[in-house]
Amino acid sequence: MSFSRIHIYLRQTAQNKVNNNRPQWFDYSQVFSNLLATMNPELCQLTVCFDGNDKDFSNHFTHKFFENKWGREFKVRFIDTNAYEGESYENDGSSKSTSLIARIIKGNKLPDSSLIYVLENDYLHLPYWGEMVLSLFNQVGGNDYVSLYDHLDKYAMTLEGRSDHWGLYKDLTSKIIVSNGRHWRQVPSICSSWIMSKKVFDRDYDLHSIGISDNTGCEQFLKRGSTCYTPIPSLATHCQEPWVAPLIDWEGVINEK
Repeated sequence: MSFSRIHIYLRQTAQNKVNNNRPQWFDYSQVFSNLLATMNPELCQLTVCFDGNDKDFSNHFTHKFFENKWGREFKVRFIDTNAYEGESYENDGSSKSTSLIARIIKGNKLPDSSLIYVLENDYLHLPYWGEMVLSLFNQVGGNDYVSLYDHLDKYAMTLEGRSDHWGLYKDLTSKIIVSNGRHWRQVPSICSSWIMSKKVFDRDYDLHSIGISDNTGCEQFLKRGSTCYTPIPSLATHCQEPWVAPLIDWEGVINEK
């Protein structure tokens, strides 16, 4: 199977949370602008899954990008977590929005050559990430999960006053793959902004449809025969202190025009 298209489903909400752990340079609008700037429209198709109504959307920063057609067009689908019905992994907005997005993806009936990127709205990206992702999947096949985030929990770091802290994975050993522009390493878990093939999404739909996330989801994916990969160095970062991906000047990235 040759993969040729990445379908991005961005979780966006009318009510962005105030978070004291954000880097001082963080801004939701600039993060969204960065996504549009770094995704190659010949390879990527973006659907913004907006938790809110038409009025909320018209007053949201995403709307100005929707009106200004500058070569990065995207679709908008509305979801309503307040009216959610059915089972969810956790009874919170995150699980419910993930579940509703899974239903949208299922209904879109994507081609088998598709990759699916379910993305949270606080990830900052580097250019050419799409090209590198397609290269990796076409090298390793479509059975795996990929995150673009080289999580800082894999490295020596000072945390909570401990200079000897090695994150959560002091004894981690990994298979390393060389692909276009990056090394990729096998990891035991990734965060919920993950990329998968259409085949794997269909296989794991029972999990995605209840909004499973993070480590809990990865445990199940690994049991079903998948491997999780992340790049070295990072191609994106979750904008959350103290876990911003290392080696990249992310403030320079977000302020690049």
